[in-house]
Amino acid sequence: MFDITFIKKFEKTIRKHWNELAVRDYQQDGVTYGELAAEIEMNHILWSAAGLKRGDKISINAKSCAGWAKTFMSIVSGGYVGVQLFDGYTPSDTQQLVNHSDSLLLYTEKRLYENMDIANMPNILGVIDVKTGELLAERNGFGEIYAKREQMFQEKHPAGITPEEVVFPELDADEVCGINYTSGSTGNPKGVMLSHKNLSGNIDFAVKEIPHQEGDKVLSMLPIAHMFGLMFEFLYQVCDGAEVYFLTKA
Repeated sequence: MFDITFIKKFEKTIRKHWNELAVRDYQQDGVTYGELAAEIEMNHILWSAAGLKRGDKISINAKSCAGWAKTFMSIVSGGYVGVQLFDGYTPSDTQQLVNHSDSLLLYTEKRLYENMDIANMPNILGVIDVKTGELLAERNGFGEIYAKREQMFQEKHPAGITPEEVVFPELDADEVCGINYTSGSTGNPKGVMLSHKNLSGNIDFAVKEIPHQEGDKVLSMLPIAHMFGLMFEFLYQVCDGAEVYFLTKA
């Protein structure tokens, strides 16, 4: 049995490695654990202001990259549910799965959204480019709230966020934190519900059994929309102080 949930492990790692690099795209500038904490906090403030509540679903449909990783950690550390959609799905299938999962936000890429339409996703409040932060579509006033996200962060943290302020909510180990849709190679994709216990157990195993050191640099090549890539080329590393490079292309 794991000692603590992976979210609390991640919280401790952020404080310990505050000024060390956490994630970056290959040959691009990265963000430190402290900068990642600030981005996570800004997302939490934004989503709360937009009316999202603990347990609400947020979809990610994009190629593996630092933006994907930062968005996913924002989702699960706030008690929301991350819906992982492979970027190889057709636009039509992506929209259907966004609707099937009851997602309220979609983080994707501009190139992927060009063949989608928010009108086909009636529950979605906003569509955001996961790499650039550009708001691609919105409804019900989400755009106005999104435009004020930095202002809201500065009002809450006028001097910037500090390590001591990084306190993620206590989450039950049995709470769902992710929905991973199978590839559909033998039928229609099926949403597999994953709990904090599921992910924490794998991360606890990896930290204890796979040789590594804090501060190691890891190259992530597998799709993190799939569980093996997510668990063993990203999650366990950032929960234990490594620096993850996303290759972003073959």
